[in-house]
Amino acid sequence: MGRFSYAPFFGIIITSLNKQKKPPVRCKKSAQGLGAEGESVVVADVHRLNTHADWAKALASQLREATRALHRRLDHSPRLAPLLRPQLTLAEYSHILKTLYAINLPIELRIADYIAANELPIDYESHRRMRDLAIDLAYLDLTPPAAAWAGPLINSPGALIGCFYVLAGSSLGGRVIFRQLQISLAVDEQNGAKFFAGHGEQTMDKWHEFWHFAAAICPASELPAAQQSATLLFESIIQHLERSHDDR
Repeated sequence: MGRFSYAPFFGIIITSLNKQKKPPVRCKKSAQGLGAEGESVVVADVHRLNTHADWAKALASQLREATRALHRRLDHSPRLAPLLRPQLTLAEYSHILKTLYAINLPIELRIADYIAANELPIDYESHRRMRDLAIDLAYLDLTPPAAAWAGPLINSPGALIGCFYVLAGSSLGGRVIFRQLQISLAVDEQNGAKFFAGHGEQTMDKWHEFWHFAAAICPASELPAAQQSATLLFESIIQHLERSHDDR
């Protein structure tokens, strides 16, 4: 099984998915990205990025670099680690689902509110996954818990994309967890594991749709806000996960 990173939701970005891609070019400056041919480019010079796809790649590269260390911290989260263990119990799984719901519900609501208020061009309803998590809780005869916090501050396109990025990756890694859950708990998409099943066969389509949207509404001037927003959200999620583990 390839390495994965828990990005909240827990945004688990599967590095093994990138095996067939060219290795990323490391940038010397935080305001750099990748051009069409893989060369370093300064993202502030938007005119040098030949296509919409070029900017999407540069934006993805910068957000990935900005949150790399936090991904590692989530990799070793005591709260989430049991998900990939063959010995996972139903009680542990139930507690994890309730924790994820309490942490992520306000994040999803904040994103939805900003997109609706600004009439942004994306069908966010099709990206939302808390309804799926609520269905899993109901299957297990569990009541959805109250939100664990108010959610992140989203007051700009960059802040939106930073938070959306943190959630969007979860469906990728969730598919890996889903396959393990089928073995350890004998659950499936219709029976207790709809959340981790992600968007099913549309998972990668939704991931690409996110980056197309991100590149369209987040110009280079908003990159620092996107990086800060993603970083702060990762830190908040880690803190809430640690608190939930200590409260057990």
